Amino acid sequence: MGKEVFKSWAEIPEGALDLLVHGPGARTRLKILEALSGGKMNCNQVARALGISWWSAQRHLERLLEAGLIRTVAFGRRTLYALTPKGLSALLALRSGPVGHNLPTRLL
Repeated sequence: MGKEVFKSWAEIPEGALDLLVHGPGARTRLKILEALSGGKMNCNQVARALGISWWSAQRHLERLLEAGLIRTVAFGRRTLYALTPKGLSALLALRSGPVGHNLPTRLL
């Protein structure tokens, strides 16, 4: 399977789009992708960066993992999370274009 590249938010698969735009907790998951675009983080770092509980961060990370938008990286006894090419492409597609042009209105 090749790398998925989405040129606009309209090309993002429905399941991933629901996770990042339409579904409950979508804003938080999108913020997690934004945070991970700066590099690998563990669950505690994600929780602190977003100002949410560890448990909430863990649930959102699990959903993003299931969708293939992030992956785990073993670092000693710790688990770090990183964007996958699919996750990065989805994030870039959602960021693209002038505000209000390509982004769904729920993100405005």
